[in-house]
Amino acid sequence: MMLLGLFFGMHLMLFSNAFSVVSFAAQRKYAAASRLLYSAGENSICSYDYLDSVRDEIDELRISLYEADIDDVSVSGIREKIQELEKKDPEFMYAAISDQLVKSPDDESLLKEAENYRKQLPHFNLGGLWIGRYAEKGVYDFIEISYEGNELTAIKKTGDGRSIPVGEVTFRADLSPSCYSSEASSECLLPMVLPDEIVSRWHNKKLARFPGEGQVANDGFIDSEWVQGDLIMVDKNSFVFVWEPFDYQIFFVRPPKHLWNEDLFGPYPEAEYAL
Repeated sequence: MMLLGLFFGMHLMLFSNAFSVVSFAAQRKYAAASRLLYSAGENSICSYDYLDSVRDEIDELRISLYEADIDDVSVSGIREKIQELEKKDPEFMYAAISDQLVKSPDDESLLKEAENYRKQLPHFNLGGLWIGRYAEKGVYDFIEISYEGNELTAIKKTGDGRSIPVGEVTFRADLSPSCYSSEASSECLLPMVLPDEIVSRWHNKKLARFPGEGQVANDGFIDSEWVQGDLIMVDKNSFVFVWEPFDYQIFFVRPPKHLWNEDLFGPYPEAEYAL
């Protein structure tokens, strides 16, 4: 697949040129070290910005369990440490609560706890308007994202409508925590691991991926069909959707003020989108 080269060729250039006045990724990310832990009841939840290091530590501890000379006491201690770290991972905890909700779907305390963990995961906080370039013509189309349970849906809000018209779904993704849940039925996609030269710019070593479907059609919305796709989280403020059979990717960010369409969407929501 040409995904890695295409993404960090075309889309890094797109991001740098079109949105240089609002560098979403860098300016919000490491504002303060105090964001490391989020207090949620009796648990301490690790900020999404630091999850890679927590998950790497868990992986290393799991590998150490298979060392030949490790004793039972050490095994018990390692397992306790793994459980302690897992409780800091909001996605792991959301998966655990989701499993319980399968058996008790109307439990209000579980529903509230699940919602609290969702708030800590950027892929569950993409609701609202985004922009991305659907063609090489340089025009940026708006999409609007909404959720129903763990399913994300993106609807075209602007565009020429030659293939997927305004008002139709352009892509959808299943955000179920399948890599951690014993109940989820969706496919577990391993994160995209980036080379060091890319990490130095984007700060994230691993990019979370989620299975989805992208809609395609001929001009006039003729012969529309769904094809396999991936939603890739770049950071809290940008993501990519990939139409897999065509290696076609669109890079999305929150709309900056100079590209906002006030006629369609009203005054620019400074508090929500502005840095």
